[in-house]
Parts: sequence; C-alpha cells; structure tokens
Amino acid sequence: MRAIVLNAKGEVDALTIDERPDLQPGPGDVVVRVRAASLNRRDVFIRRGLYPGITFPIVLGSDGAGEVLRVGEGVDPSWIGQPVILDPSFSWGPNPRAQGPAFNILGLPKDGTCAEQVLVPAAKIG
Repeated sequence: MRAIVLNAKGEVDALTIDERPDLQPGPGDVVVRVRAASLNRRDVFIRRGLYPGITFPIVLGSDGAGEVLRVGEGVDPSWIGQPVILDPSFSWGPNPRAQGPAFNILGLPKDGTCAEQVLVPAAKIG
C-alpha cells in the first residue's frame, strides 16, 4: 500500500509517498481501505513541529472514511466490504470534559488516514 509519510519537521520536502506492507488486523481490529481523508489544523501543527510527542516517520490524517478490507479475530466478518466512517480517537479517559493521559489519535502517535489503508479497533468504525 502507498502512504504519505512525514519524515521530519518541515515543508513539502519532508513528505514522501512510500510503499509499505499491507496492514494486517490483530484481534478486535479492522483494516479500512481509505476512500476519503482530510487534513486539519492539527496536521499543520505536526508538520511544523508544533505538537507534543511528535515522532518520525508518521502518516498524518485523523479523519477518514472507506470500507472494511480485512477483520481480525473476534470481529464479525460481515463488516468486510461495508462502508464506514472512522472515529479517530482512542482511550479518551474517564472525564468527558478532558482527555486522559492514555489518549491518542490517528495521525500521531498512530499512523493516520493519508494512506491507502488504516488499522483501527473495530469499535472505532461506524
């Protein structure tokens, strides 16, 4: 699969289109074939090095939609081929007003939606 990879802080020259292995789901996960992705202000901050916890290389993009390509153990196989929208946030925490320390989101620290495929827990599709 192809992915747009941010390799360092910087402008356009820090981005490459890389060939990566197809994603394989683990238990409870799905691989979504991305059909639509968008960048947002957060991605601009990451590219400029203005976001905490940046690690390189990373595939940007938190928002996306597509269809389920593969499912992991414990996930209903009837999801395969179904159109889905992604919920990009993981482990919000117990306080509904503020994210907890385990919070993370697609696009950093997990590879995001600017790729042909993205890996997410099945509970994060709808």
